[in-house]
Order: sequence, then C-alpha cells, then structure tokens
Amino acid sequence: MKRYISIALILCAFTSLFAQTDFEKGSYTDNTGNQTDGYIKNVDWKDNPVSFEFSKTSDGENSISKTIQQVQSFEITGVSLYERHRVLIDRSSQEVKYLGYKRNPEMSQETLFLKVMLDGENKFFRYRDNHLLKLYFKKGTDPISALIYKRYLSTSQNIAENNFYKQQLANNFKCEGGNLPNLSNLNYSTPDILNFFKKYNECSGLQNEIVDQRTKEAAIQITAVVGINANSYSTNASRRVPIDFGSSISPVFGVEFEYIMPFNNNKWSVFSDIRFASFKSERIVESPIILGMQLPSQKVTLEYSSVDFALGFRHYFFVNESSKIFINLNYALELSSDSDIDYERVGDINAGINVGTYGVGIGYTYKDIRLEARYNGTKNHFGKAFFSGSSKYNSFMFTFGYSFVKF
Repeated sequence: MKRYISIALILCAFTSLFAQTDFEKGSYTDNTGNQTDGYIKNVDWKDNPVSFEFSKTSDGENSISKTIQQVQSFEITGVSLYERHRVLIDRSSQEVKYLGYKRNPEMSQETLFLKVMLDGENKFFRYRDNHLLKLYFKKGTDPISALIYKRYLSTSQNIAENNFYKQQLANNFKCEGGNLPNLSNLNYSTPDILNFFKKYNECSGLQNEIVDQRTKEAAIQITAVVGINANSYSTNASRRVPIDFGSSISPVFGVEFEYIMPFNNNKWSVFSDIRFASFKSERIVESPIILGMQLPSQKVTLEYSSVDFALGFRHYFFVNESSKIFINLNYALELSSDSDIDYERVGDINAGINVGTYGVGIGYTYKDIRLEARYNGTKNHFGKAFFSGSSKYNSFMFTFGYSFVKF
C-alpha cells in the first residue's frame, strides 16, 4: 500500500507543474469601508471560510492572508460573495445519534462569513461547517434572521422536526397571485429555499441577482472505456517447475461511473468502474525428475480472465477550460476470475479465486474524451487457493474513454 501512495504522490507533484493558478479576479472591503481590488485564491470552500488569500497580481506572488477580523466582505467576481455578520446560530448536532429532546434551538451569537446565495433587496445566505447547515435571510432594511430548523427526539424516542422556517417565510414573503412554492413541501436545503426566493422576487417584480454565474461541471458522468492491457503472469506452484508465462498485449473494455464533488472547483471526484481483461500464453517447460528419471518436456497453457470492479478517487489539475490532467488511486476487486493452467501430462490447476489490489493512474481529458494509463498492482491467485505456492499477475492498462452521459 505504501508503494502505491508513494507513486500517487510523485504523480501529484509531477502534474502540479501543469496546474493553473487558483487566484481569480476579486476584491475585499476592510473595516473602514475601503474596497481593494486584486486577486483572491479560489478554494471553492465546502465550509464557510474564516480567512482567504489575497494578491495584487494574478500569479499569487506575495499573497497575504486576510481574516474575518480584518474584512467586512470579499468577492471573487462572478463566482462567490461572502459577508461578515454577527448572527445567532444553533450548533446542536443534527446527527441522529446525538439528537436531544429540546425542540427549540440553542442560540448563541457568533461573527461569521456568510455566503451570499442571492443578492439584492432580499438576500439569502448560507453557512456550512462540516455537517452543520444554517440558512439566513435579510428582507430589505430589516436585520438578518436565521431560518429555524431543528431535529430532536420526541418523548416516544421518535425523530421530530421543528420546521419554524416555513412559518417565517409565510409571514415575511407574501405575493398575491404569485406562483410561490408550496411551503408544506419545502425542504430545509439551499436549492429549495433559493428557489423560493427567486419565485418571490419574480412575483414582486424584483431582480434576481445570482452571485455564482459559473457553469458547473456535470455532477455525474458515465464513460465508456476501451484500450489495451500490457500484462504478465508467472507461477511457482508446489512440486511444480516455476513458469514465467511472459507478457502480452490484450484488449480491455468497460464502463466507468464518476461523481464530481461539489466543492474545491470540481477538482475532486469519486469513481467506480467495471472492466474485463484476459491473458493467454503457453510455454514448453522441463518436467521434474521422478525416481531419478528425467521426464520429457511438456506444454503448459495459461488462460486467465477477470471482471474487475474498481472504487477510487480522482484529483484534477486544470490546464484550461477544456483540458485537465488527473491522477487516480483506487482499489479493484475481481467480481469473477478464472485462472486455468493446463499441463500436458500432469494435473491441471484452476485458481478461480477472486482477489483485489490497489492501483494508481494518470490521465488527460479534453472535453468528453479521456486518455489514461493505470498500473493495477500485483495479484496472487494462488495465495488463497487450496494448494501452496504463489502466482504473480501484473497489469498496466492504456485506455481511451468517451463520456456519453453527463448530468
């Protein structure tokens, strides 16, 4: 395992040479109200930040850290806007195993950078910290308010919900004849409540000022994969002559499912794939000496095939808007495997044992097209078989992929 992690780190260092800078055009407003233009490192924060990196130049040289104590707000142009607010927040856990019996939120005051999801006369904010999600709104010149939602345990040990946020929206945002979302079906989620405010603004004749104007990557991609497999196989079975079946090139094909993580600028993903591979070879080997007699040589034929299921993660390095370099680290398990070794005169060996191995890969994508080289590690099918000895199967794949489904 350490060897594969080391390879992945080397690949990461290599590909980082091609990665573009993360500093994008933006500005911040300090405590005196002065705005400073420049470039902000776009980390695409999953959780709301407490600081950010600012530079006068796009290459990020001589960047400095700006903290929540120094800055009222900061913006990456067309990407994200954060404002500092002193708000009430309930940090009680919403995970089932930590739920308590209190229905009402346990509020405390904190100074936070809130992410502006919708700007304008009516503002909608989001705060996220690990598993904690809190939503806020500001109507006109009114103070900022927390939308109240809490899960808790009832006296009968069932999970109950305090959905007071629905009442807050009903009290504050009315529009006669408007097609507002049905509050009874409105989830406490960023997309649902953002959609509610959009519909309200449309009904009221107000402009929807969406802060994030980027085109998001498709969250899920399905890719067809074909290529070649440079593989080798050798055996050292008990009471048998060791055999090196050499190496060969065989076809490989399969399909991959990938989920792009919704943070860090779409640079991380998890993926799974199913691939079919095979190996065939034959050798003439010396037979062992039995009772002092050298038996004639014999032909030994190997036929190996497998269907592998891999699960792993991928990191992208953007070259430009259309091109990316990536690295993989994965674990692949054989869903089915058949390793037949046929001896001309002695008993055959069948190692139909499913084994797994770690793998690393590096690749390049251009729009919907993908090229990848992946080393799949070493498999020992004899190690779990009913006979002693060992086998070594190595695989290095070169594949071409086409993403035919994205959503």
